[in-house]
Amino acid sequence: MGIRLLAALLALVAAGAAVPSTSGAEPAAAVVTGTVDGYDWSLPGGTTRAPNSGFYSESPSPRIDLRSVDVTWRQVQPRPGALDPSATGSVYGTPLPSLADQLASPGSFWMRMFASGKPWAPRWVTRQCGATTVGPGDDGMRHLPIWRPCVWSRLRDTWRALMIDAGLRSDDRLRFVYVPGAFAYAEFDYAMVDAGVRQAGLTFRKYRRWHQRMLTDLVTIMNGDNDDPSDDYADKLVYTGEDYPYSETFGDRVALFARKAVSAGMGIRNGITEIFNAHLGEVPAYGTTIGADGHLHTDDGWQLFDGRRIAAAENECYTDCGLHSKDPLYSVPMSNLKALQMRMNWIYAVPGPSRFNALADHWAWVRLELGHTVATAPDAWVALRDAEDRYWKERGDRTWDGFPYVRNLERWLVQRDIAADGTPVRGSLVRQGDPHPYNGRSYESLRTDVANGQDRIYFDVDDQFLGPDPGEVELKVTYRDYAGRSWRVGYRSSAHTVVLSPPVAGSGDGSLRTVTFAVSDASFDDGLAASTDFYLEAVTGDLEASFVRVVKMP
Repeated sequence: MGIRLLAALLALVAAGAAVPSTSGAEPAAAVVTGTVDGYDWSLPGGTTRAPNSGFYSESPSPRIDLRSVDVTWRQVQPRPGALDPSATGSVYGTPLPSLADQLASPGSFWMRMFASGKPWAPRWVTRQCGATTVGPGDDGMRHLPIWRPCVWSRLRDTWRALMIDAGLRSDDRLRFVYVPGAFAYAEFDYAMVDAGVRQAGLTFRKYRRWHQRMLTDLVTIMNGDNDDPSDDYADKLVYTGEDYPYSETFGDRVALFARKAVSAGMGIRNGITEIFNAHLGEVPAYGTTIGADGHLHTDDGWQLFDGRRIAAAENECYTDCGLHSKDPLYSVPMSNLKALQMRMNWIYAVPGPSRFNALADHWAWVRLELGHTVATAPDAWVALRDAEDRYWKERGDRTWDGFPYVRNLERWLVQRDIAADGTPVRGSLVRQGDPHPYNGRSYESLRTDVANGQDRIYFDVDDQFLGPDPGEVELKVTYRDYAGRSWRVGYRSSAHTVVLSPPVAGSGDGSLRTVTFAVSDASFDDGLAASTDFYLEAVTGDLEASFVRVVKMP
């Protein structure tokens, strides 16, 4: 008997049974339990937050978990010798209270020390080291060459005084701290390094030697500069550089320096996940690479994800900072999905620019996602899409299936192409250059191609997500709701038979809609084509889907 005929007969039996019997009857099919317009970000009641996760910003608020403690180098050490915790400072025109006053405020915090900018660095360091600044940078500021041994040794000693002598590294309230020094906005970009090459004779050999020394010095200080592992706090350090940084002078010679920082014991943060398509696919510091199949492959065993370190993103610039989103209600969720695909546990956000109110349900979901592992996550999901990576397109020195487009954002749920009947094509939801032209073109849905015999979209759930006994789950599918079209879900039951849900009949004009199925008896045992676990099948017309979630039920 053909598999399609067998599946149809099983569906007729399953659809008529409300509850599986104990006498050998076929198991119940998935039951539709609800539909909502747009996306459904809900999770079961009682879903808990992961440890070492949250939202951080400068100012505290009910939905921000960490406030900042910000100081400049000049502020805390205006003259040689002891620190001055009572001095005030400023950064980009923003007044900074004294270190003592900031530490006197209650609650946990994260920290930055702005050091390299000419207004941030102590004048005595410039005089002692004869340091000529380089720049200016995009911020209009000139910066000290912190790679010079004289400048670095003094910055390192100030850092030691703050972290060891003043006890900040072991303060339980300090959750993490950005690496001190470079450069504009405390970001470890290469504009000033390139300026150092052009203006101050910096060579790659000198820079490489300093970069390794910098990593070693900072980790050693945060670990107490001793042999006692019980008081190590290097996992609080957050490197602010990126993979394949934009360096005109050093190019790929510094491509993996961010990964070196993680290998040295630090965490890492990316400051431009708002541009979520370009330059964020091949990110080995985060354990993610672009595979030959055009999908993003993340190593969940990568040392960054040890539960102690920080993997962070900054998602607050959508209509400022040089970005001009035409639709922040689109670009904000997509940048958050990108951060979650990269396994971030902290996101920098500002309630207004990050649209906390307009996207309250989405941000509540993100907060519950952050920091979870495959075993503890409340759901597994995939955003079905094809997105142009203009960075690699412009480089032109590597390729993959579908190049330069990257397939999907996947978090423990993978869509797999099956040649026989499950190779979807790009859908009709298209975005271009939002929130920045460099973000390229993206197709924010995939659809079946019934005319060419491709009527299914197959999915594979990570085996570690549900374990050997899946239990009841919810399946949430966001799709374009067209009148006259219908589709259904297929999966294997614990009895190893294929079960089909009742068809979902469209009734709309193509707007996004999310349907929720209660699935009580799926095996998720890799028993379908190419070791997949379930599929969406077009019944009448084509199915165009955008987002799929498998949700654990209590």
